[in-house]
Amino acid sequence: MLLSSPGFWIKIFIAVQMVLLAAEFSPDISTNGDDAKYLILGQSLASGNGYHCIYEPASPVETQYPPLFPAFLGFFSLFGGEQLVPKIAVGIISGCMLLLLFYYLRSTFPRFALPVTLVTALSSSVASHSTVLLSEIPYLFASLGALMLLELYRRRGGTGVIFWAAAITAIAPAFIRTVGISFVAAWVISTILDKKYKQAAAHLVIFISATFLLRLTTSWNSPYIDQLFRRNSYNPELGFVTMPEMIGRIGMNLHEYLFGVLPQAMLGGSLPPNVSLVLSFGLMLLAGIGWVRNFALPTRFLSFYLLFYGGIICMWQTQWTSLRFIVPIVPFLIILALLGLETVIRFVLRIFSQGKESGFLKTGIIWSAAAVLALLNGCGQMRLLNENNALTADWINFYRCADWVRVNTPNNAIVVSRKPELFYLRAQRRGYVYPFSTNAEEVIGGLNKGEAQYCILDNFFWTGTTRHYLVPAIRKHPEMFRIVYSLTDPETYVLEIRK
Repeated sequence: MLLSSPGFWIKIFIAVQMVLLAAEFSPDISTNGDDAKYLILGQSLASGNGYHCIYEPASPVETQYPPLFPAFLGFFSLFGGEQLVPKIAVGIISGCMLLLLFYYLRSTFPRFALPVTLVTALSSSVASHSTVLLSEIPYLFASLGALMLLELYRRRGGTGVIFWAAAITAIAPAFIRTVGISFVAAWVISTILDKKYKQAAAHLVIFISATFLLRLTTSWNSPYIDQLFRRNSYNPELGFVTMPEMIGRIGMNLHEYLFGVLPQAMLGGSLPPNVSLVLSFGLMLLAGIGWVRNFALPTRFLSFYLLFYGGIICMWQTQWTSLRFIVPIVPFLIILALLGLETVIRFVLRIFSQGKESGFLKTGIIWSAAAVLALLNGCGQMRLLNENNALTADWINFYRCADWVRVNTPNNAIVVSRKPELFYLRAQRRGYVYPFSTNAEEVIGGLNKGEAQYCILDNFFWTGTTRHYLVPAIRKHPEMFRIVYSLTDPETYVLEIRK
């Protein structure tokens, strides 16, 4: 019958997801900043300018973000609409991700295939990242594609097309997001434990070769290493963390993820905080049980992967702890939570049913749990639909300044601002960020070194760096600046820099 066909239901899930994403979709670029940089890097690749930050005066080579996602955006930007077509492409990738997830689960956890896909389809955290130009959804898509090929290789063996496709595809996550190094490490370890030594060696050689080639054509410097060990990248003068401080940071991040981010990621963010905290704690406890049990299963890769992935994001600076880092592992957390629930059910049934298991009861409980998660996330989706995503006054003034600069300055004008990527997309003027230093002379030196003709004195609500670094330098050298455009509520200025 049609209704009993898994293929029918996965089509329904994808259709529902696409309808919800269409309702939440906005053609505008977000104010995150990272998406603007991804888009600009893609435009640079698409225009034949290489992997360069074309929004900066000297168009330096990009050393921070891996190139696969910008290349993806660059390809779709060729079809016009600047960010519109790439944003639509990310949404479509989200639907394709659901399909990959379903077929991956059919070959590994067939009993969880439909429940996990249903919850993921309605996940508000996944949805909120499927309509923006961020790399989380493509990263998850690439991860599932590699896992699908790994399962095919396990079943067929040999060193043919599937062998090499799996070894090559498995490096994709690391070339979409640097945290994908955790995927590579888990891949190598799990294939070694599976005694697939050729696969582990081939993958490692391909990854090292690709990394060497990328660094050879870009730069050997990686800002991520510096950022990982800094106390605060927005206050560089604080220096680098000590070992005790790093341990403290890991603890703080772990606490924030467990009791702040994960309740929102897994439960949709629509419940009262106390209720959400209790349910999330129970869910994570089940996921922990599933994580331990999974080490003994052929899918042990997932346990290693989450161990390495979680370790990396917990080492990151605490001001960057966010939902973004959890989205790429949401389906895997759901899988392990259901696996943990199944383990608990089996344990309880063996105690109270004289060792007999009831498949019907177990399936019913698992589906009930998945239905609750789906319902809560569906409520979260409704919350997303009702959210007011209008720009706040600080951003409105920032963009009005960009519009003024676009109309009233030469095309080659260089503008200093807090968000030069977004400013470039709006004003079509190159620029850079002022130095983050309390030394006024160092800030002025940064403005002069970059040969900036203008700077934006913003009044952002979300950050105080302009007030903390740029304003004191301007006050110390007022003769260098002239107001050429001003706005109120909040006060925002375009300043001409006199040489």
